[in-house]
Amino acid sequence: MARRTETDPKTRRDILEGAIQVIASEGIRGLTIQKAAKAAGVSSGLVIYYFATKDDLIAQAWVEALAAMRAQVNELTDEPGGRTAIATAFKVYFDDKTTRKLPWSFWLELWAEATRSPRLKEFHSHRFATNRSHFAAKFQDGFDRKQFVGPIEPTLVADLLKTLIYGLAVETTLDSDSIDSKRAMAIVGLVLDLLEGKYERTQPATEPPTTVSTA
Repeated sequence: MARRTETDPKTRRDILEGAIQVIASEGIRGLTIQKAAKAAGVSSGLVIYYFATKDDLIAQAWVEALAAMRAQVNELTDEPGGRTAIATAFKVYFDDKTTRKLPWSFWLELWAEATRSPRLKEFHSHRFATNRSHFAAKFQDGFDRKQFVGPIEPTLVADLLKTLIYGLAVETTLDSDSIDSKRAMAIVGLVLDLLEGKYERTQPATEPPTTVSTA
C-alpha cells in the first residue's frame, strides 16, 4: 500500500508550534517526538508522518519561528528599507513590549545544536545568507534615499547587523542586568546613528606626542 502524501497545513503548523514550545522550555535535548506530539495534541505517529527525523522537525520549527518573526515586523511597518525598517526588526527582536516573542533561549538552543549537527549547520548557513540579503537590501534602500552615508558595501552592513543580533541575543539572555531590553535598543540606535553619519568626526585626530630621545 502506497504511503499517503496529503498533508494538512494546520496540523503541520500545530506540530511545529508544539516543537517550538518544547525547545523554548526544555531545550533541544528535551525535545522528543512524543513531547512535540503532546504539545500539539496529536499522536506521535502523526508527527513522524510529517517529519521523518528529529533534525527535520527542528529545522522546520526554525523556519516557522523565523516566519513568525518576519510577520511581526511586517505588521509594524510597511517600509521596505532604511532606518525605520531596520529599527523595527530589532524592536521585534529585543523590545520587551513586543508580544508573541519567543525567548532568545530558543534561538540559542538552535544555534548551539547547529554546531553539532552538519545538517542544521548547513541549514543555518542558508538562512544566514537569506537574512544577509534582506538586511543588505534594507540598507541599500536607505542609502539610495540618502538616509545612510557611504559608500559602504551593503553585505558588510548586513553582517554587522546580524553579528549585533547574535551578540545582543547572548548578552540579554545571560546578563540582562548589564544589557537589558532598553540598553539593547539604545545600542541599536547608536549603530543606526553611525550609519547615518551623525557622529562623523569634524576635528582632525590629535597627533600622539613625539617622544624625544635623550640618548
